[in-house]
Amino acid sequence: MRDSELKAVSSTPATVVKTTTAALNFRATPSASGAKISVIPKGTKLTVTGTSGVWRKVTYQGRTGWVSGDFLR
Repeated sequence: MRDSELKAVSSTPATVVKTTTAALNFRATPSASGAKISVIPKGTKLTVTGTSGVWRKVTYQGRTGWVSGDFLR
């Protein structure tokens, strides 16, 4: 592979499936003070599509929002 191809591959974020270890507040922004969209039940499988500090961007019931990565495994 050429360097340009390697950079393109490495800049593409990988999606990872994680499971909630507790009921989680599903928030509109990556902050504990962000508006709560809903609560995601313990044991729910989520696909992580982004990161901001300890926060993970996920889609749940057709909506995209943020949960704390501390409660995902």
